[in-house]
Amino acid sequence: MKYFISLFFLPFLVFSEDNLEYISCYEEYNSSCEVILEKGAESEINDYPVYLKERVTGKKIFLSPEQNTTMEGVSLYRIDNSYLLLKEYWGAGRGVNFIRFKFKDHSLDDAVVFNIESQVDVYLKKRNWGGYYCDYSSGTSFDNSLPPLHSVFLANCKKKNKFNLINNDYINNDVIFFISHLSNNKTNLIKLIALDSKDSNNIDFEDVGCIENCSDISKSGNFIGKINKKIRVKLHLDFKASDTYGYYYYDKFKQNISLSGRLNNGELILNAYKENGELLEVFNGILSDGKYSGYWIDMKTKKEYPFSFYRMITQ
Repeated sequence: MKYFISLFFLPFLVFSEDNLEYISCYEEYNSSCEVILEKGAESEINDYPVYLKERVTGKKIFLSPEQNTTMEGVSLYRIDNSYLLLKEYWGAGRGVNFIRFKFKDHSLDDAVVFNIESQVDVYLKKRNWGGYYCDYSSGTSFDNSLPPLHSVFLANCKKKNKFNLINNDYINNDVIFFISHLSNNKTNLIKLIALDSKDSNNIDFEDVGCIENCSDISKSGNFIGKINKKIRVKLHLDFKASDTYGYYYYDKFKQNISLSGRLNNGELILNAYKENGELLEVFNGILSDGKYSGYWIDMKTKKEYPFSFYRMITQ
């Protein structure tokens, strides 16, 4: 019953048209992708090379391909103006390696490296999570004779990866864990959350958000999270001084609801209005590092539900 209270007024709210869904850039099927993955000749079932190429010119960005196998799957997605090239692997441990990058002047720009793994502790009978993140430094060049994931790893991580795999915690069905952040020969820990992943054998990068030691929010931020601890939501915010604009939507319905508000010393209040200007919903919370949390309020019923949103690691 609580779920439908939040959705009752959807037809009367002011909507926007953007969204935070991932667009597949496999082969040439999507004209919105400047960069695509092209499948090479298949040597065995599900075993074939994939090349990172410019869609329009067909030029290979890296001369060596990534390899898709029965144990490792390669994908390419676009979200906003960034791309994600990722390799998921399965076995005793589950994991995902990916680079997030922009495409500028026929080459990768602002490329960062993520690795997230989970492994089963047979003695404690639980799955531990960990990984690492490597920054991009301005002016970094990548060896295009190598496969793209390996090339960016060597350039950003300086051939070193301090893998962090420690006991994780849980909030209901969510997993709280840490990855190592490698930057300028220094290492600290980034605190992450994997939504609804406690009993999952897989790692879905779309479910992972940042809590602490996240990258700085400058002009905008994308978030994943929940209302009332169970209703999955995505949120986009644009910041202009203290004024804040954006939208959110329920994952199940993917219909954007426009928001506006103000950020004042970490306190962020966001409002949703009807087209006639009537206030219908309010998010009243605190934005701290990667987490935005507080209470969602239905202004007609005056009912309140807790919410927690987390910075998407793919931004």
